[in-house]
Amino acid sequence: MPGRKFDPNTPRAIRGMAWQRKLLSDIKAEHEASDVREYFREHHGVEDELELCLLEHRYGDVMVFSEEERKHLECVVCPPKGNGYFPQHKIDNYKSEAGCDKWYAFIISENGIDGEEVYIHSRTWNSYASKLPENKWLGKSFRIYSADILRKIRAKKFCYQEVIVS
Repeated sequence: MPGRKFDPNTPRAIRGMAWQRKLLSDIKAEHEASDVREYFREHHGVEDELELCLLEHRYGDVMVFSEEERKHLECVVCPPKGNGYFPQHKIDNYKSEAGCDKWYAFIISENGIDGEEVYIHSRTWNSYASKLPENKWLGKSFRIYSADILRKIRAKKFCYQEVIVS
């Protein structure tokens, strides 16, 4: 992302990576799945960090393989109280495409490990989120949302199994 480098030591990044690792571990216990960055490193020889970042923006954090259609999950941690800030670039770039069924995997949590899981299809969330109030920080646009908003989405699922087998 131009102008701002990812810092893995921020509390937000630590929570997000914890959620991503937990979800991937849970899914791998039952299904063939991979971290998107690792998949492109191993199967396509991609080593450039910027290219991996762009692939992650397009394909999410976790890929689940099946005979019909790959499932892609973008992991997001939502605070239990107060507001969350959802990046506009995710709304713009994370869209379903042929052979890729894309979902947002939210966890409502303080730590990214324990909490309420909410899964929303990218088409549904992107449409809804694009109408949320906008905020700018360091030139980047974010949409303001909350755990209550996630809970009110009718088309949500409550566990990854509902997403994987749908």
